[in-house]
Amino acid sequence: MRKIPEKKGSKAVVNTQKLLVLALPMISEREIPLVQGVRKAFQNHKNIELLIHSGGYEGTLRKLAESGQLAGAIGEFISNRWLESLHGSGARIIQLGPGAGIDAPSVSPDWEGMGKEAARVFAESGVKSLAYLGAASPLGTIGLGEAFVKECKRQGFEVSQCNGSSSTFLKNFLQSLSRPSGVL
Repeated sequence: MRKIPEKKGSKAVVNTQKLLVLALPMISEREIPLVQGVRKAFQNHKNIELLIHSGGYEGTLRKLAESGQLAGAIGEFISNRWLESLHGSGARIIQLGPGAGIDAPSVSPDWEGMGKEAARVFAESGVKSLAYLGAASPLGTIGLGEAFVKECKRQGFEVSQCNGSSSTFLKNFLQSLSRPSGVL
């Protein structure tokens, strides 16, 4: 419950709404669809207010849990030990991305399925060469690249791979591919 500040001569008003916190390390263009989706999903829940918190959210979540205001949290959490302070409040926790060792439901994209589908689409489109451009990331996209390369090879294609980041290196890599190319 949140206490709304008192005006002179009036009584404090207690708001019984609970908070759902979307806790992200940072909010960039990439996270906007996630934020919009969570907002849309909770727009009709009159008793739950959505709070979007970017970076440094651990202390805020702990305080909200201790005060009984936290209904739940959706985010990228790093350990069960830290989450224990939230579970004690009855708050529900959802882990975004691979939650290795986290005792909470985990939601992450089907990276492997996307990689296989991309390979299938490219293979059926008549490309002469295929390439995977990217490196492993903390959000598990390494599975995307692995599945893409494996499926391309299963379909009889050789796959060039590049994880370079300089613009000159990337330009040279892309120019070396036979055209038409499929690049994921």
